[in-house]
Amino acid sequence: MLLHSNQPMSIGGGQIEQVVRPVWGVLNSRWVRYAVVIAGVVGFVAVIFWWDVKPTVMRAFGGAQGVPLRESIGVLRLKQQAGSATPTGRGIPAGHVEGQWGDYLPNAGDPALRGVSFVPRSGPSVGNVHTTFTAKVIYGRNGLAPGIDEVYCYAANHWLGAGGLRTGSSQPPDADGRRLFSHSWIGESDGSTADALRRVDYLVDREDVLIVAGVDNGAHSRVPALLASAYNAIAVGVADGTSSGGYTRVEGAGRCKPEIVAPTSTTSGATPVVAAMVARLLEAADRRGDVPGAQRAEVIKAVLLAGAVKPQGWAPEPGKPLDEHLGAGIVRVDRSYKILMAGPSEPDAAAGVRGWSFDSLKPGGRRTYDLEFATAVDDLSLVLVWHRRIDGRRATHLLTGNPIWLNTPRLANLDLRLTRVDIDAMDRGLAEGAVAPELRLESSSTIDNVEHVFAQHLPAGRYQIEVNRRDGLDEEWDYAVAWFAVEAGDGRR
Repeated sequence: MLLHSNQPMSIGGGQIEQVVRPVWGVLNSRWVRYAVVIAGVVGFVAVIFWWDVKPTVMRAFGGAQGVPLRESIGVLRLKQQAGSATPTGRGIPAGHVEGQWGDYLPNAGDPALRGVSFVPRSGPSVGNVHTTFTAKVIYGRNGLAPGIDEVYCYAANHWLGAGGLRTGSSQPPDADGRRLFSHSWIGESDGSTADALRRVDYLVDREDVLIVAGVDNGAHSRVPALLASAYNAIAVGVADGTSSGGYTRVEGAGRCKPEIVAPTSTTSGATPVVAAMVARLLEAADRRGDVPGAQRAEVIKAVLLAGAVKPQGWAPEPGKPLDEHLGAGIVRVDRSYKILMAGPSEPDAAAGVRGWSFDSLKPGGRRTYDLEFATAVDDLSLVLVWHRRIDGRRATHLLTGNPIWLNTPRLANLDLRLTRVDIDAMDRGLAEGAVAPELRLESSSTIDNVEHVFAQHLPAGRYQIEVNRRDGLDEEWDYAVAWFAVEAGDGRR
């Protein structure tokens, strides 16, 4: 049993509760908080009422106003595909992290959350309005992952400390039996940031825990330090581009975050949308328990990003794998589900037009996957994901003799390439706007642990996906690669 304290947990010389805040922007100054809460309560009541009355109606970026959320993120298409086998997140142990000591639980008495057990892991709490809102996006009768029936809830400051990451201690982080965490809060950088982010990466890499974290609101806001800047987390923005951009500033500056977006008005709403889709994919992976790798965090993240659709204005900067505000695009669970159910594919062999592979590479290693398109392809999305690794050993400090937890990070450098291999087919007719037969596209960031190739208007022919490793670390490295092709005339984008 975990022991909880009602006193603030100190890490890195500062109070944890002084570096975290909800992503909807309540400042930590007591008087400013009071003013904002009072001014915003009416608006939040309206938002929550709207969510209950019309839980599916939200604006999809690039589309008409009033496009239902469940339609724009592919939930309705998923039901058409899977029928009675549609995954809903059933059986997925979930964690929900928000708020502060004494003010972090959702209102379990809300009718929309009836039937869901919310387990307090950070001591007693009143019902938090913001947590109730984000919880209702995922759980309950109108939630996007209604199969989840038990949720462990944590105050953000406690989860950063003794309740989860154990930041600043000699103890390793503890996932508390959870496989998925949703974080609709952000934290600023202080002396404990590096350790916290490395502990997040450790949990994801060692325990296959999926951590979904929002970036900040505002197109001119910077990517927050906590938790979106973690290498192995899934960072979420909003689909109209009005959330953080400009790349990470800590623990490897210049990396692409967010990695995916959702069609909501704030990142507080977008984060649980993506978390719910991850829960559905995890359940689908569990059903493929006999398929090696299906449940790996790298695979879930790769199929999630490869299934995303590109909104208007999506355009990564040169040398970057993802758009600085839009990531890989808008989450589409139906496409990601198709990828997950189509795989896995063996390396160095023929593969289908949709699929994934989980494998490992030695230094200087190379893997290929052969694709053959009988007809032209409108879009082809390829995503490569691998993890930053953390030492994660307990040791004794040489000078003080005190126990310490070693958090030294290391990261392989992998590249992703798409090449047309039937270059002898020069005489084939090309559709208007098609690329030349000698097509070769590459994603080769030296700092990110995601690579992404997106190609349009490909002529029929044979292509090859290539994964290359270009670092000198003396160990094998796991990776997941996923791909999704939309064949011309398919009409089911």
